[in-house]
This record gives sequence, structure tokens and C-alpha cells, in this order.
Amino acid sequence: MTTSCSTANIDLCKSLGADEVLDYKSAHILEQLSKIGPTFDLAVDNVGTPANLYKQSHNFLIPTGKFVQVGLAVSFGSAQQLAGNLLTPAFLGGGKRKYEVLLASMISEDLAQLGAWMKEGKIRNVVDSTYEFDNAPNAFIRLKTGRAKGKIVVHVKKD
Repeated sequence: MTTSCSTANIDLCKSLGADEVLDYKSAHILEQLSKIGPTFDLAVDNVGTPANLYKQSHNFLIPTGKFVQVGLAVSFGSAQQLAGNLLTPAFLGGGKRKYEVLLASMISEDLAQLGAWMKEGKIRNVVDSTYEFDNAPNAFIRLKTGRAKGKIVVHVKKD
């Protein structure tokens, strides 16, 4: 598995099982992927940047490869990006590989399976920081820095 991250998160990504880590701070991610060439079966994008990653996916995905966009932040720009990815044919400059959008739904069986895998140590969560509910504004400030290494947890107490 190959992943990308900033320089500060390389060791974290390796500790989570990445075979190869591309540092997007050292060189543009598309340049790095193009140097590797079309060797990947699957690309999973859970960030949405760079905006033209899907359109350039033929440079790193094999011809039968698939590009999966995990969710999208709701904005005019992301709506334009999604529409462009879904509606622009390859001969007009659109992507040349299969494109899918994955939106999460809460299915109890799936959540139970994830819990079982976590218990077995097959997957693990990474927590950056934890806040009490009264301190939720500081959790949001931490989130907006874009520097969290893992999830930000806010304890919500049930009365």
C-alpha cells in the first residue's frame, strides 16, 4: 500500500502499515505518482486535493483501475469538481479511469465488523487529542489547524 502525507506524518503512516509513503511537501503528489507510473489497481482519495487528481489518474492507475472519492466537503468548488469528474468524458479532458464516490452510511453490521477488527488488532484508530464537551470550541480550533495526527475526540455526556 502506498499513501501520501506531509513530512511530519511519514512515521505515523509507516506505523499504520504503509509500504511506501509519498511526501507531498517534498514534491507535488502528481509528479511523484507519474514517476511511479500506472501500477495501481485502486486509488482512494479522502482529501480531494489536488483537484485534478482524478483527471490525472491514468498516469498512476492501470487501465482497469478504479478511483474512489471518499465523501466530499460540501462547497461550490467540490460540487463543480464532482460534476466535472462524473460528467466530463475522457475525450474532452475528463478522467480516463472508473470513478466512484463513496458516501458513508451507518450500517450496524459494518460498524460491528470494524469493532471486531479493532479488537483483533487488524485495524487501529489514531487519536490526536481529546476534549470535554465544554471545551468543544478548542477541539474545533484544533481541527481547523489541519495539523491533527488522527481523530479529535469530544466527550459527550449523556444525562
